[in-house]
Amino acid sequence: MTQTITAVISAITTSTVLTPILALILQKWVGARIEKSIEHAYDVKLERIREDIAVKNRAALVAELLSEWLNRPKDSTRLNRLTFGGVPLAPQRHRRGPQSTPCQRRGRPGCPNPSRPGA
Repeated sequence: MTQTITAVISAITTSTVLTPILALILQKWVGARIEKSIEHAYDVKLERIREDIAVKNRAALVAELLSEWLNRPKDSTRLNRLTFGGVPLAPQRHRRGPQSTPCQRRGRPGCPNPSRPGA
């Protein structure tokens, strides 16, 4: 009988001690998951906004370039700066280097080699 009472008291004591500890751990874990989920959602939205701004800026540069071309300015400094200023109009994944032309990829003889001027 005393063993049963001792077992019941130890079970109650253990559950009384472990229940708040488990509740605290669960609360922290769920809170952290929700926080990271919200943070990820906002990071995705922020990245989309940044991409939209970049697209709009590239469109504005193209429009400015076309405007300069259509106006045919006597001083072509600004036109040259817009044309050859290194403005990346295409996204990085669509740009190709000079060595990746279709002619050179096929290894055709007589293809101009951009690494050798005049070739």
